[in-house]
Amino acid sequence: MVQGLTVAAAGRELGLSRTDASHRLRMLRLAPDILARVAAGELAPGTARALVGLPPERQRALAERIRRERLSARQVEALAKVWKVGGVNAPLPPGLVSSLSPDPAHFNVPKPDPDRERLEQGLSEQMGTPVTIRYEASGSGQLVINFADLAILEGLLERLGYDT
Repeated sequence: MVQGLTVAAAGRELGLSRTDASHRLRMLRLAPDILARVAAGELAPGTARALVGLPPERQRALAERIRRERLSARQVEALAKVWKVGGVNAPLPPGLVSSLSPDPAHFNVPKPDPDRERLEQGLSEQMGTPVTIRYEASGSGQLVINFADLAILEGLLERLGYDT
């Protein structure tokens, strides 16, 4: 691959959309054995993306739970969020993999707003990176666009029309 390209430009070189290119780039941060499961078709790429950012031992534990319980992408995202909040260096509690319920209510997560989820999903797909909308009852809020590295930020800014 040619070095020095934005994610969008590299994606075009490979015949991929910028979104697909950034998703594939993000997947390279998975543990090698987890990446091998994705390549072998044992783990769906969309589900595996939720594992990015977890330490390798937690990636493996959650991947095993995905296989065993056939968790949905949403369930995996909820579990990964809980594990990330526990801290990257926090030890994996004994029995956590088998004791957690796949029901997001188990994590005391407020019931999701379907309109907000639809907007987040659409923006995430358009941006090629996770987007979160936070808002208060008063109507004020924040739009949070996550990026894994400066190359992805550069691609986001390019999509938004910002000339660097």
